[in-house]
Amino acid sequence: MDPISHEKQRPSSNKGMENKKRISEDEILNDDRKALEREILNNTSTCSSGTIDLVSWRISPLNILMTKNGLRNNYYDPKVMESAACLVNSELDTNKNDVIGLRIKNWLTNLRIISEGVEGYALSVGLGNTKDVFVMKTPKSGNNLLHEFFVGIVGLNKLRKIIPNFVYTLGGFGCPAPIVQGEELVSWCGGDSDDSVDYILYENVDQSITLKEFILGGCSTDEYLNIYIQVLYALNIAGKEIDFMHYDLHTGNVLVRTISEDEVYVPYKIGESVHYLKTKYLAVIIDYGFSSIVHKGMDYGIYGFEDQGVGRHEPQLVDVTKLLSSSITDYLDKEQPNLGLGVAMGSISKLLDNNQDIHVEEFTYKMLREFDPKFVTFYKPYNVRVIGCGDVGGTDDCIEYKNVPIMKDEEVIKPSSILDLYDICFGLGKEEKYEQFDKMIESFDYKKHLMASMKEINSAHSKIEKSKRKYLKLKSIKRIMEFSWEYIPIYFNTKTKDFVNAIRVFRDTKVLILLIKSVHYASTIYNDVDTTNRAARYIKRTKTNNLRNASTISEMISGINIMSELSESYKYKPGYKDKYHKYFYFPLGELKLLMDSIKL
Repeated sequence: MDPISHEKQRPSSNKGMENKKRISEDEILNDDRKALEREILNNTSTCSSGTIDLVSWRISPLNILMTKNGLRNNYYDPKVMESAACLVNSELDTNKNDVIGLRIKNWLTNLRIISEGVEGYALSVGLGNTKDVFVMKTPKSGNNLLHEFFVGIVGLNKLRKIIPNFVYTLGGFGCPAPIVQGEELVSWCGGDSDDSVDYILYENVDQSITLKEFILGGCSTDEYLNIYIQVLYALNIAGKEIDFMHYDLHTGNVLVRTISEDEVYVPYKIGESVHYLKTKYLAVIIDYGFSSIVHKGMDYGIYGFEDQGVGRHEPQLVDVTKLLSSSITDYLDKEQPNLGLGVAMGSISKLLDNNQDIHVEEFTYKMLREFDPKFVTFYKPYNVRVIGCGDVGGTDDCIEYKNVPIMKDEEVIKPSSILDLYDICFGLGKEEKYEQFDKMIESFDYKKHLMASMKEINSAHSKIEKSKRKYLKLKSIKRIMEFSWEYIPIYFNTKTKDFVNAIRVFRDTKVLILLIKSVHYASTIYNDVDTTNRAARYIKRTKTNNLRNASTISEMISGINIMSELSESYKYKPGYKDKYHKYFYFPLGELKLLMDSIKL
């Protein structure tokens, strides 16, 4: 019997035992929920019958650019978004073969950190030479993005055909956690796949700022009301369709997207009527980590955060109340704030105080009566753009699956490299597409790509040797015992770089071996016996060198135990936690990543 579907009972006394019991219950509930969510996701396809036949084994450079333009210009079209998700997940299928980690890193390029939170990072991600195609989120550790991925894929993505106000979840995969130093992304998706975290790809809501930035930047009263009422419409529809509650809806989790220099209309179905909202901006709700939905009659939410207002039995208006509270905080932080906006926020606050037990739809009507906004009409406008497809009252031309601008059904698959060939051959063989396999092999320029692969192998080898020279200093780590306590921060600032270089050596060695394996595989197909034999010898030699490198840092690993003991002996020293603990934490935390990376 699934405990997620049952309401939790809380004892009313003995608070210490109550808290322990509550934590235990919440952990069980969350573990069971995660198991169910993962099972549902494993049985959920992002590809409909209309798109699955259009996805080739590779996306060409032309399609990369078309992907970005399709997502940017046709975000309102559910077929475009579904096709993008289908394509992304075909590329990120982690069950294909041992090239998955390297394939992902080759496919997703130009990564840069957008923001860092307590739990993880948000990164801008490109495809090939094209930048800023997706946004990717990853936790610093653990798999706490599973629920957010579930809410997006199973719930909110389905609403794109109705409203454009929730960021679209495109796909996800598991890889080892990223390593970040300062603002630099040192490594990601490397090391041992058993020690992986969840990565999630979202549409890039371009030309957008947060609602917080919108307020601090001096938005007008009407502009704020426009965004706030869009959020009301969106929450009302999501609540009716999938019983959605956000539970963390502050101004950092609402993006304000500039969609047009001219005003356009967004249709929202409320009851039996359609409201048309005129705007230059689109409110886009993001970050579903605390959200809850109902899927096939069962609640899926997060347990254990009731004291923060996260629970299935909160009032319907908890989200819009939190959003207003956050907005007021931002408004008060602004120098010379717009007094009219302050008055409007006060009026909304009063409405909320007097109507906490009503549904979002009823509150939306009260807002419309209170402010009588000129940007909302109940009659379909003519000779202007109404965002969306015709079946939801829009005027946009939505695309047939066969004409989706991010798909290209090539008769002959054209791998971009020998590694690409190795990867694709595995997939074609698995699906028994032997005719496509033969055509691809016949058209592939083996000699040309072999030369390119050999250059890539030599470059990877040089990169490993360069990192290796940098990390050899780790052997002196036992000297920590000779240093004065005050020298520890300086010492560890240096040592963290050595750890990163050590990790690079072993992760890059995995890349090197995959490159050689792909050459070995291709050479057997094209009966290149000399290359086959050389590749086999190179693989053996590389693995031997890897073990030798591992032996070189054995002294460093034993030194870690000394650091751990030293950390314990000093943990009660005044100021230790704030001043010194971080200098132990990084290398101790990276040790597992390092040891996982050594395995081949």
